[in-house]
Amino acid sequence: MLIGVAIFLLVALIASRRVKGPVWAVSLAWLFCLAPIVSGAVIYGYLIDKNGLFSLSLCMFIGAYLAGVAFYDAVLLPGRAPPRPAPAAIDYRRAFDRVLPVARVCWCIAMVATAFSYIDFTLLGGAGLDDLAALRDSYANKASASAFAQIASILTWACLFCYIFALFFRTELSRLQFGMFLLPIVGYFLLSVFSAGRQAAFQIMLVTILLVIVTRLVRGRGVTRAPRTMRVLLTRERLGVLTISAAMVGYMGYIAVARNDGAISDDKSEVLTAIFDFHFAPGVERVVQAMGSSLRGAIVEGVIYFSSSPALFDPFLNIHWPKLYLGAMSFPFFFRQVEAFTGLSPTAGLLAKVDAINANGQLGSGWATSMSSYLIDFGTFGTLVFLFVMGVYSGYAWRRALAFDSFYTVVIGLLALINAVYMPLVPAVSDTNLLFLWLFCLIMHHRPYRYLLPVKRTVVAAE
Repeated sequence: MLIGVAIFLLVALIASRRVKGPVWAVSLAWLFCLAPIVSGAVIYGYLIDKNGLFSLSLCMFIGAYLAGVAFYDAVLLPGRAPPRPAPAAIDYRRAFDRVLPVARVCWCIAMVATAFSYIDFTLLGGAGLDDLAALRDSYANKASASAFAQIASILTWACLFCYIFALFFRTELSRLQFGMFLLPIVGYFLLSVFSAGRQAAFQIMLVTILLVIVTRLVRGRGVTRAPRTMRVLLTRERLGVLTISAAMVGYMGYIAVARNDGAISDDKSEVLTAIFDFHFAPGVERVVQAMGSSLRGAIVEGVIYFSSSPALFDPFLNIHWPKLYLGAMSFPFFFRQVEAFTGLSPTAGLLAKVDAINANGQLGSGWATSMSSYLIDFGTFGTLVFLFVMGVYSGYAWRRALAFDSFYTVVIGLLALINAVYMPLVPAVSDTNLLFLWLFCLIMHHRPYRYLLPVKRTVVAAE
């Protein structure tokens, strides 16, 4: 099932092997989420793919995004992009000096956000870190967010900015500075801990992996080092990525196990199997059953976390939406601010989506890919246009990042990759932190102040 979609994505990977970027990010993300289904290891009762129409729909929507990237590279880019200089010809020290004052301000903002997050956590009362199931219930069932939580929610993007700044300019920072700018990511991680959630941990892992790739592409080409020095740097880099990724995966696995309060069943995998209407193939089931209940529950939840979203998208396509929300589902933060004027409520849209999917016999609160939000907002044709435009912008952002117009374009290019990776799950722009980080870097890159203008490339004359 869905083998045609997998072949389509593999062809996209091969065709874009020289450019990579957003095409590889979106293709690998979809392949990762679809792998349990395509391989037959996991079977969802509601994923029918009748006459291959679901596979065709997936290829159509993903293809619209890929077509946008290809259109930028083939039509808009030629003759307009400046030649990309070798990294050795770019004055990274000067670029660092330009961004450092901004990073210091962001560090202060990040510390305020962390403090406010902690204050909001203490205001929850009752549930603590020793009972994550109760803590999650307290967080999810809050009638409204406190003032501290509201302020923190619009400031925590600065934690990610400091983290990206520290990793990208790690050779320009002293050890003390490097440690200082890494500190805010601890506050960002606390967002997951204080809510007994996983999203912030997943984002930290994703940002770390993608940023290492982007940094190597932007700063690595043309730089010659002694073989031993290069081996040491690569070893440290890989060790750092593996350590952070392992820590985040371990935390998410722990959350999957610890959030079970045993109210329904001591075996969480049984509950998830019933709720999501899925089962493993017989051979896989025997292996999973041989594991302990805690490990089995973590594996089942991990599989569901990534593969249930594409599966839920199949029955979602059968639902008729009489009202379009024109962006409220994709950009909830903005629409919440103007709800009184537009009459379009992100909350009402989400409830309507949950009710419609529940009425269809599936889990309404589950994710159904980012395309489900776009379809509710813009309809089928509008979604294809939106995805095409998103692909064009992603291609532009990726090329600007590689050309190193400024540090901010590197962050924007990184966010374009994150947006592509999120596509099988939820819209990345629906996350306030990612949205605000993108807007901040967009404004800073196009700022009018002379002392903050993008650093000019200094070409080193050949001897």
